[in-house]
Amino acid sequence: MRQKMAKQMQQWSPIDNAFKKINTSTGVNDVQILVEKFLNKEKTYSDLLVTVANSESRIDKLKIENEELRNKLHELKIGFESGSGESETIKNLEKEQERFEKETDLKKEKYYNVEIITDIITGWAKRVVTKVDDNFTEEKASDTDIVDLFGHIADRVCESLSQLQDEPV
Repeated sequence: MRQKMAKQMQQWSPIDNAFKKINTSTGVNDVQILVEKFLNKEKTYSDLLVTVANSESRIDKLKIENEELRNKLHELKIGFESGSGESETIKNLEKEQERFEKETDLKKEKYYNVEIITDIITGWAKRVVTKVDDNFTEEKASDTDIVDLFGHIADRVCESLSQLQDEPV
């Protein structure tokens, strides 16, 4: 009976070690919370990608609109005579141009921040995947897409959980 238990403990030792590594790396003791965190990281990454795409699209639209306003302003300056109504129009267009330039700068800053966060999450995922799967090297992790990294991590955690559930008590 003892030999059987010792053999079973040896069998689950790699999984237990992997979980201990994950626990040490993340500070999370509950396996369910750990799985949720992995899944939430992937959703967060996807949301960030959508935000980046939307921001890039908005920046492009603002650039086009800004160029149109510059052209309109230029035409007004050329055709400007002494009328105060045209002068007011020019001032309004200049204010609108400034507003668009500020908005473009804000979008660029947000895009930059999203890139930083993406790099941080990617680095974290690469470190975690090499810890939960001894066959997954740092070089292989560097060549793998972030979504695939999270998928691999989730698969390994689910396999470990499944094996732990199947283990007799």
